[in-house]
Amino acid sequence: MTFSIAYFDENTGACGVATATGSVAVGAFVPHVEAGVGALTTQGAYTNWLYGKIGLDRLRNGEDSETVLQYLINEDAGREYRQCLIIGRDGSGAGWTGSENQQHREIVKADGIIAGGNLLAEKGVAAAMIDSFQSHPENSIALRLFEALRQGERAGGDARGLVSAAVKVDFLDKAPIDIRVDYAPEATLEKLFEVYQHYHSSPFAEFYAGVPTRTDFSKCGSTA
Repeated sequence: MTFSIAYFDENTGACGVATATGSVAVGAFVPHVEAGVGALTTQGAYTNWLYGKIGLDRLRNGEDSETVLQYLINEDAGREYRQCLIIGRDGSGAGWTGSENQQHREIVKADGIIAGGNLLAEKGVAAAMIDSFQSHPENSIALRLFEALRQGERAGGDARGLVSAAVKVDFLDKAPIDIRVDYAPEATLEKLFEVYQHYHSSPFAEFYAGVPTRTDFSKCGSTA
């Protein structure tokens, strides 16, 4: 029902998730990120949104992604209806897809990246997202994540088509990026990209550059 990609940058502590689905408000349930800690997506036939808070709490306490994943699915009697992707601060990924999620379903991992989906129109969506993300290291994390979604859609995407999409990135030295389209049954990713462009254009770009960060709690304006 959803396809997603999660990334963690071991050098900077930044991390992000991009996700898209054929249902509404994917940004409210699926992506969970915390700079310096990790990134997690929780999706599936009946998304267990509680995986987000519990998973990040356990990553923050030093558990690796596989240990966190095993805890979540062991505690969840409904695990066969879930799909979860986790990237920890060491860049290793872990993923789970329960048997009650519809085909096609898949998870693919690379160094610092994990992608996956269920109810996909074709196989190969996850690999296409990772290939796209890795192809343009010169671009910002948010743009690379967005382009990964676009490539995932081109590779087949959600078998129902798209209705909502989101990109969420967290940094140690910058304010977070949290953009989403909650209901757009036509041109979903194009509308998400429009939000991305406004986020990085005046006047919001100047505001964004001037708000506090984890490394500058009292920031009031850009120093650039």
